[in-house]
Amino acid sequence: MLSADAPLRFVNRWGIPCVMVGPLPIADTSEDAFVRIAAVRLKASAGGVVVTPNLNHLAGLSHDPRLLRQYLGADVMLPDGIPIVLLSRALTGLPIRRVTGSGVVARLLPVTANLGARIALVGGSRQTHSRFRRKLAELGLEEDRILGVELSFPFNPASPEAHRAAATVAAFRPQLVLVALGFPTQERWATAFSRLFPAAVVLCVGAAVDFFAGVKRRAPRFLQTTGLEWLWRVCTEPRRLLPRYVRDAFALPAIVKLLRDESRVP
Repeated sequence: MLSADAPLRFVNRWGIPCVMVGPLPIADTSEDAFVRIAAVRLKASAGGVVVTPNLNHLAGLSHDPRLLRQYLGADVMLPDGIPIVLLSRALTGLPIRRVTGSGVVARLLPVTANLGARIALVGGSRQTHSRFRRKLAELGLEEDRILGVELSFPFNPASPEAHRAAATVAAFRPQLVLVALGFPTQERWATAFSRLFPAAVVLCVGAAVDFFAGVKRRAPRFLQTTGLEWLWRVCTEPRRLLPRYVRDAFALPAIVKLLRDESRVP
Protein backbone atom coordinates (compact mmCIF):
# COMPACT_ATOMS: atom_id res chain seq x y z
CA MET A 1 0.00 0.00 0.00
CA LEU A 2 1.07 3.59 -0.66
CA SER A 3 -0.79 4.78 2.44
CA ALA A 4 -0.46 3.63 6.03
CA ASP A 5 -3.99 4.59 6.97
CA ALA A 6 -6.82 2.07 6.85
CA PRO A 7 -9.13 2.83 3.90
CA LEU A 8 -12.54 4.29 4.64
CA ARG A 9 -15.22 1.83 3.51
CA PHE A 10 -18.97 2.36 3.40
CA VAL A 11 -22.14 1.36 1.53
CA ASN A 12 -23.63 4.09 -0.66
CA ARG A 13 -27.31 4.87 -1.16
CA TRP A 14 -27.50 2.35 -4.01
CA GLY A 15 -26.40 -0.37 -1.60
CA ILE A 16 -23.00 -0.69 -3.31
CA PRO A 17 -19.85 -1.14 -1.17
CA CYS A 18 -17.41 1.73 -1.75
CA VAL A 19 -13.93 2.68 -0.64
CA MET A 20 -12.55 6.21 -0.48
CA VAL A 21 -9.55 6.66 -2.75
CA GLY A 22 -8.51 10.21 -1.98
CA PRO A 23 -11.67 12.26 -2.57
CA LEU A 24 -13.32 9.63 -4.79
CA PRO A 25 -15.80 7.02 -3.48
CA ILE A 26 -14.83 4.14 -5.75
CA ALA A 27 -17.30 1.26 -6.05
CA ASP A 28 -15.94 -2.05 -4.77
CA THR A 29 -18.21 -4.34 -6.76
CA SER A 30 -18.30 -6.55 -9.84
CA GLU A 31 -19.84 -5.92 -13.24
CA ASP A 32 -22.51 -8.57 -12.65
CA ALA A 33 -23.43 -7.20 -9.24
CA PHE A 34 -23.69 -3.64 -10.52
CA VAL A 35 -25.92 -4.63 -13.44
CA ARG A 36 -28.25 -6.48 -11.05
CA ILE A 37 -28.48 -3.42 -8.79
CA ALA A 38 -29.02 -1.08 -11.74
CA ALA A 39 -31.81 -3.32 -13.06
CA VAL A 40 -33.56 -3.20 -9.68
CA ARG A 41 -33.32 0.58 -9.67
CA LEU A 42 -34.70 0.73 -13.20
CA LYS A 43 -37.75 -1.26 -12.14
CA ALA A 44 -38.22 0.95 -9.09
CA SER A 45 -37.71 4.21 -11.05
CA ALA A 46 -34.96 5.07 -8.58
CA GLY A 47 -32.46 7.16 -10.49
CA GLY A 48 -28.95 8.47 -10.05
CA VAL A 49 -25.81 9.35 -11.97
CA VAL A 50 -23.06 6.83 -12.70
CA VAL A 51 -19.58 7.82 -13.88
CA THR A 52 -16.73 5.56 -14.98
CA PRO A 53 -13.40 7.10 -13.92
CA ASN A 54 -10.28 6.25 -15.89
CA LEU A 55 -6.82 7.82 -16.22
CA ASN A 56 -8.08 10.60 -18.49
CA HIS A 57 -10.75 11.53 -15.95
CA LEU A 58 -8.21 11.58 -13.12
CA ALA A 59 -5.88 13.80 -15.14
CA GLY A 60 -8.68 16.32 -15.59
CA LEU A 61 -9.82 16.13 -11.98
CA SER A 62 -6.29 16.59 -10.65
CA HIS A 63 -6.01 20.17 -11.93
CA ASP A 64 -9.62 21.40 -12.00
CA PRO A 65 -11.24 21.77 -8.54
CA ARG A 66 -14.55 22.92 -10.04
CA LEU A 67 -14.74 19.84 -12.24
CA LEU A 68 -13.89 17.68 -9.22
CA ARG A 69 -16.82 19.18 -7.30
CA GLN A 70 -19.14 18.44 -10.23
CA TYR A 71 -17.77 14.92 -10.59
CA LEU A 72 -18.45 14.24 -6.92
CA GLY A 73 -22.12 14.93 -7.66
CA ALA A 74 -22.33 11.43 -9.17
CA ASP A 75 -23.96 8.66 -7.13
CA VAL A 76 -21.71 5.81 -8.28
CA MET A 77 -18.09 5.75 -9.52
CA LEU A 78 -17.16 2.55 -11.34
CA PRO A 79 -13.40 1.98 -11.76
CA ASP A 80 -13.24 1.66 -15.53
CA GLY A 81 -9.57 2.00 -16.41
CA ILE A 82 -6.77 -0.38 -15.43
CA PRO A 83 -4.63 2.50 -14.03
CA ILE A 84 -7.33 3.57 -11.56
CA VAL A 85 -7.86 -0.07 -10.54
CA LEU A 86 -4.13 -0.52 -9.89
CA LEU A 87 -3.81 2.82 -8.09
CA SER A 88 -6.87 2.04 -5.96
CA ARG A 89 -5.43 -1.33 -5.01
CA ALA A 90 -2.06 0.20 -4.17
CA LEU A 91 -3.57 2.99 -2.06
CA THR A 92 -6.10 0.87 -0.18
CA GLY A 93 -4.68 -2.64 -0.15
CA LEU A 94 -8.07 -3.91 -1.34
CA PRO A 95 -8.70 -6.11 -4.41
CA ILE A 96 -10.71 -3.49 -6.31
CA ARG A 97 -12.21 -4.97 -9.49
CA ARG A 98 -12.50 -3.30 -12.86
CA VAL A 99 -16.07 -2.45 -13.92
CA THR A 100 -16.17 -1.00 -17.43
CA GLY A 101 -18.80 1.28 -18.87
CA SER A 102 -18.69 -0.77 -22.06
CA GLY A 103 -19.36 -4.00 -20.18
CA VAL A 104 -22.19 -2.46 -18.18
CA VAL A 105 -23.89 -1.07 -21.30
CA ALA A 106 -23.60 -4.41 -23.11
CA ARG A 107 -25.18 -6.28 -20.19
CA LEU A 108 -27.71 -3.71 -19.00
CA LEU A 109 -29.35 -2.81 -22.31
CA PRO A 110 -30.78 -6.30 -22.98
CA VAL A 111 -32.21 -6.27 -19.44
CA THR A 112 -33.67 -2.81 -19.99
CA ALA A 113 -35.18 -3.82 -23.33
CA ASN A 114 -36.71 -6.92 -21.74
CA LEU A 115 -38.38 -4.68 -19.16
CA GLY A 116 -39.80 -2.49 -21.93
CA ALA A 117 -38.23 0.53 -20.22
CA ARG A 118 -37.78 3.91 -21.90
CA ILE A 119 -34.20 4.59 -22.98
CA ALA A 120 -32.72 7.95 -23.97
CA LEU A 121 -29.40 8.36 -25.77
CA VAL A 122 -27.83 11.81 -25.47
CA GLY A 123 -24.95 12.52 -27.84
CA GLY A 124 -23.29 10.29 -30.39
CA SER A 125 -23.19 10.44 -34.17
CA ARG A 126 -26.15 9.99 -36.49
CA GLN A 127 -24.76 6.60 -37.48
CA THR A 128 -24.54 5.58 -33.82
CA HIS A 129 -28.15 6.61 -33.20
CA SER A 130 -29.38 4.66 -36.20
CA ARG A 131 -27.52 1.48 -35.30
CA PHE A 132 -28.40 1.89 -31.61
CA ARG A 133 -32.12 1.91 -32.47
CA ARG A 134 -31.67 -1.11 -34.72
CA LYS A 135 -29.90 -3.10 -32.00
CA LEU A 136 -32.59 -2.28 -29.45
CA ALA A 137 -35.28 -3.26 -31.95
CA GLU A 138 -33.52 -6.62 -32.35
CA LEU A 139 -33.78 -6.97 -28.57
CA GLY A 140 -37.54 -6.43 -28.83
CA LEU A 141 -37.80 -2.82 -27.64
CA GLU A 142 -40.55 -0.80 -29.33
CA GLU A 143 -39.53 2.28 -31.31
CA ASP A 144 -41.55 4.63 -29.10
CA ARG A 145 -39.52 3.51 -26.07
CA ILE A 146 -36.32 5.00 -27.54
CA LEU A 147 -35.33 8.67 -27.59
CA GLY A 148 -32.29 9.90 -29.46
CA VAL A 149 -30.92 13.40 -28.80
CA GLU A 150 -28.28 14.41 -31.33
CA LEU A 151 -26.22 17.47 -30.40
CA SER A 152 -23.84 19.88 -32.09
CA PHE A 153 -20.07 19.47 -31.91
CA PRO A 154 -18.35 20.88 -29.99
CA PHE A 155 -21.11 20.82 -27.38
CA ASN A 156 -21.27 23.24 -24.46
CA PRO A 157 -22.96 21.61 -21.43
CA ALA A 158 -23.99 25.04 -20.11
CA SER A 159 -25.49 26.31 -23.38
CA PRO A 160 -29.16 26.85 -24.28
CA GLU A 161 -28.84 23.70 -26.42
CA ALA A 162 -27.87 21.78 -23.28
CA HIS A 163 -30.96 23.05 -21.46
CA ARG A 164 -33.18 22.13 -24.42
CA ALA A 165 -31.69 18.64 -24.53
CA ALA A 166 -32.37 18.18 -20.82
CA ALA A 167 -35.96 19.37 -21.22
CA THR A 168 -36.47 16.93 -24.11
CA VAL A 169 -35.17 14.05 -22.02
CA ALA A 170 -37.29 15.05 -19.03
CA ALA A 171 -40.45 15.17 -21.17
CA PHE A 172 -39.74 11.62 -22.40
CA ARG A 173 -39.65 10.33 -18.78
CA PRO A 174 -36.90 7.74 -19.36
CA GLN A 175 -35.81 5.04 -16.95
CA LEU A 176 -32.34 4.81 -18.47
CA VAL A 177 -30.29 7.67 -19.94
CA LEU A 178 -27.00 7.01 -21.74
CA VAL A 179 -24.84 10.12 -22.07
CA ALA A 180 -22.23 9.76 -24.82
CA LEU A 181 -20.59 13.18 -24.97
CA GLY A 182 -17.08 12.31 -23.82
CA PHE A 183 -15.29 13.44 -20.68
CA PRO A 184 -15.78 15.95 -19.10
CA THR A 185 -18.78 17.21 -21.09
CA GLN A 186 -21.01 14.22 -20.30
CA GLU A 187 -20.28 14.38 -16.56
CA ARG A 188 -20.92 18.13 -16.44
CA TRP A 189 -24.22 17.75 -18.30
CA ALA A 190 -25.42 14.74 -16.30
CA THR A 191 -24.66 16.16 -12.85
CA ALA A 192 -26.20 19.51 -13.83
CA PHE A 193 -29.47 18.21 -15.29
CA SER A 194 -30.22 14.76 -13.84
CA ARG A 195 -32.48 16.42 -11.26
CA LEU A 196 -34.95 17.00 -14.13
CA PHE A 197 -35.37 13.23 -14.62
CA PRO A 198 -34.85 11.84 -11.09
CA ALA A 199 -36.41 8.44 -11.90
CA ALA A 200 -33.72 7.67 -14.50
CA VAL A 201 -30.47 5.81 -14.08
CA VAL A 202 -28.02 8.08 -15.92
CA LEU A 203 -24.87 6.41 -17.25
CA CYS A 204 -21.97 8.56 -18.52
CA VAL A 205 -20.49 6.06 -20.92
CA GLY A 206 -18.60 7.76 -23.77
CA ALA A 207 -17.66 5.30 -26.52
CA ALA A 208 -19.49 2.38 -24.88
CA VAL A 209 -22.57 3.17 -26.99
CA ASP A 210 -20.47 3.00 -30.18
CA PHE A 211 -19.29 -0.46 -29.14
CA PHE A 212 -22.82 -1.63 -28.39
CA ALA A 213 -24.14 -0.23 -31.68
CA GLY A 214 -21.32 -1.80 -33.67
CA VAL A 215 -19.95 1.52 -34.93
CA LYS A 216 -16.62 0.74 -33.27
CA ARG A 217 -15.15 -2.64 -32.38
CA ARG A 218 -14.15 -3.24 -28.79
CA ALA A 219 -10.85 -4.95 -28.00
CA PRO A 220 -10.80 -8.77 -27.99
CA ARG A 221 -11.60 -10.34 -24.65
CA PHE A 222 -8.03 -11.41 -23.88
CA LEU A 223 -6.83 -7.80 -24.21
CA GLN A 224 -9.61 -6.64 -21.88
CA THR A 225 -8.73 -9.18 -19.21
CA THR A 226 -4.97 -8.61 -19.42
CA GLY A 227 -5.24 -4.83 -19.03
CA LEU A 228 -4.18 -4.09 -22.62
CA GLU A 229 -7.45 -2.71 -23.96
CA TRP A 230 -5.81 0.73 -24.09
CA LEU A 231 -3.30 -0.62 -26.64
CA TRP A 232 -6.11 -1.82 -28.92
CA ARG A 233 -7.81 1.55 -28.71
CA VAL A 234 -4.66 3.51 -29.46
CA CYS A 235 -4.00 1.26 -32.47
CA THR A 236 -7.54 1.74 -33.80
CA GLU A 237 -7.75 5.50 -33.11
CA PRO A 238 -4.11 6.70 -32.96
CA ARG A 239 -4.67 10.28 -34.03
CA ARG A 240 -7.28 10.91 -31.35
CA LEU A 241 -6.04 8.75 -28.49
CA LEU A 242 -2.23 8.66 -28.64
CA PRO A 243 -1.77 12.36 -27.73
CA ARG A 244 -4.35 11.97 -24.96
CA TYR A 245 -2.66 8.92 -23.49
CA VAL A 246 0.73 10.67 -23.53
CA ARG A 247 -0.71 13.72 -21.74
CA ASP A 248 -2.41 11.49 -19.19
CA ALA A 249 0.85 9.63 -18.51
CA PHE A 250 2.64 12.92 -17.79
CA ALA A 251 -0.17 13.78 -15.35
CA LEU A 252 0.51 10.68 -13.20
CA PRO A 253 2.35 12.58 -10.41
CA ALA A 254 -0.59 14.99 -10.04
CA ILE A 255 -3.03 12.06 -10.14
CA VAL A 256 -1.22 10.19 -7.37
CA LYS A 257 -1.15 13.40 -5.31
CA LEU A 258 -4.90 13.80 -5.80
CA LEU A 259 -5.65 10.23 -4.74
CA ARG A 260 -3.37 10.39 -1.69
CA ASP A 261 -4.61 13.76 -0.43
CA GLU A 262 -7.99 13.40 1.30
CA SER A 263 -7.89 17.14 2.07
CA ARG A 264 -8.71 17.71 -1.61
CA VAL A 265 -12.31 16.71 -0.93
CA PRO A 266 -14.25 19.92 -1.75
